[in-house]
Amino acid sequence: MRRTDRITIMDEFLSGIRIGDQQKYENMVIYPIYTEAEAQTRYLTMKEGFAKGVLVVKEIDQGGSVPELRAINKGKKRILLLDGEELEGAKQNRILNTTILLKKESETIIPVSCTESGRWNYTKDDFSDGYNLPFLEMRVEKEESVTKSLKQNKSFRSDQAMVWGQIDDFLLEAKANSPTNAMKDAYEKKTHDISGYLKAFRWEQGQKGIVVEINGKIVGMDYFSSPKAFRQIFTKLLKSYAVEADRKRIDKPENTMQETPEMFFERIENSMATKFKSPGHGYDYRLTGEDITGNSLVYRKEIIHFACFAKNTDDRQLRRRPLMPPRITRP
Repeated sequence: MRRTDRITIMDEFLSGIRIGDQQKYENMVIYPIYTEAEAQTRYLTMKEGFAKGVLVVKEIDQGGSVPELRAINKGKKRILLLDGEELEGAKQNRILNTTILLKKESETIIPVSCTESGRWNYTKDDFSDGYNLPFLEMRVEKEESVTKSLKQNKSFRSDQAMVWGQIDDFLLEAKANSPTNAMKDAYEKKTHDISGYLKAFRWEQGQKGIVVEINGKIVGMDYFSSPKAFRQIFTKLLKSYAVEADRKRIDKPENTMQETPEMFFERIENSMATKFKSPGHGYDYRLTGEDITGNSLVYRKEIIHFACFAKNTDDRQLRRRPLMPPRITRP
């Protein structure tokens, strides 16, 4: 992205953010994000699209293709599919590889990653809302692999082997029995462990996003142009961050100095961004820095969704476990 683009889009956005009163539970803190700007683009969330019957997601054809699905918007409103949102059904569960704003009355081929390596057969013809996002560490690594693929091949592909490995680790940690190696089974097993986090944090009127701190360090942020959309996705985001907080609950904090959201924003301002055409409306901006990674969907100069995460390579190496053997041959 040219520096002039950063001034008119990203820098103005960051300068217009207002941080609300923090909410805290054990080792996790969230800071609400507000802006004065009114949402210019109207859209439904994936949850609303399925509920209204205007969103249909299917395999790309009867045979299927692991990294691609067909999304059909039958309605007269745009639909936002969030990076990482899980789709459940068809031949195997998947997650979105990037945030996509589906056009009205359209069909779009969307890039996805598999989150159920032990199944390649139909449970039903199409997909429904899986109600999960990947836990934070997996979001970060998938983010980096998709950015790398875009820069090398202009393709929204992830490192699928890494995704499977992360899920296998998660299942092992959660002590979850999953005949098909499904991420959703680990989440179901972790329900009790993260319930305190989910009850402690609340959505505030007009809130558009969150900055999240774990063990005194800012680990990531998510922002949406629409408070209504953010409210509907709030629980999914909380679950993703809460699993990470729970994993680190027994760890000794890295330092005693609390990092502020403003410090995190400075790191974002010092990052580089590269612009790619989105599969739907708008452009996908990929942020890369020495210690952060992120992406932003921009449509008509409005940031629809923005997510940015801190990298922590040392922590990844400490947490790496032997992978669980696959139950069946992966497609």
